Formats: sequence, structure tokens, C-alpha cells
Amino acid sequence: MNTIFVQIASYRDPELPKTLKSILDNADHPDNLHICICLQYCREDSFNDDLKPYFNHSNIKIIGVDYI
Repeated sequence: MNTIFVQIASYRDPELPKTLKSILDNADHPDNLHICICLQYCREDSFNDDLKPYFNHSNIKIIGVDYI
């Protein structure tokens, strides 16, 4: 089985939820993707709630780092 590793460094990026959705929606075999995200965030950023569906996704690892 071929796999693809996607590494994303994100600093308070409100487009990140759209990027993740696009990656998964456009992959011919999304189960073969392994996505790791270093997410620098601020607790007040409202778009963080849009990432909740990805927190328990089997092929996505999100490492949260408070930017302060």
C-alpha cells in the first residue's frame, strides 16, 4: 500500500479547516493519507472550533501549541 505523508505548519491560519477538507475530499484514497499538523493557535481564535471534526480522525495528528 502506498501512503502519502502531509506535514503542515500552521500559525493561526483561519483557512486550515478548508485546507484539510480539500485535501481529504480530493484524495483518490484518503485512507492512505497521513497528515500531521503543528498548530500554533490563540484560544480566542473562533476558527479553532471548525477543527473539532479532525481531532479524532484516525489519519490526522494535530499538535497544538499556544502561540503565547
